[in-house]
Amino acid sequence: MATVDLHTHAETHSHTEHGHDEHHHGNFWTNYVFSEDHKVIAKQFLITGMAWALIGGILSVLFRLQLGFPESDLSWLKPILGGWLTPEGKIDPEFIWHW
Repeated sequence: MATVDLHTHAETHSHTEHGHDEHHHGNFWTNYVFSEDHKVIAKQFLITGMAWALIGGILSVLFRLQLGFPESDLSWLKPILGGWLTPEGKIDPEFIWHW
């Protein structure tokens, strides 16, 4: 029975012979934005979903503030909401419907 030296066998059959060293090292855009890898796409979906949930939650709180305190002045939100507010500091429903 012949013995095989595993160290020599591993050296002769390296990864370069089988083409396993062809990793594509790209930039941020090619690796994460335009990726076709299902794991990266799942992370994109998770992060995007969390961001939209945060934006929706903030807008929900603002609308509920307006409904809960209809006489309050929300003009301190003018830099953030811009045209969504009337000059009196109220949320303008007409602007939202035309947006």
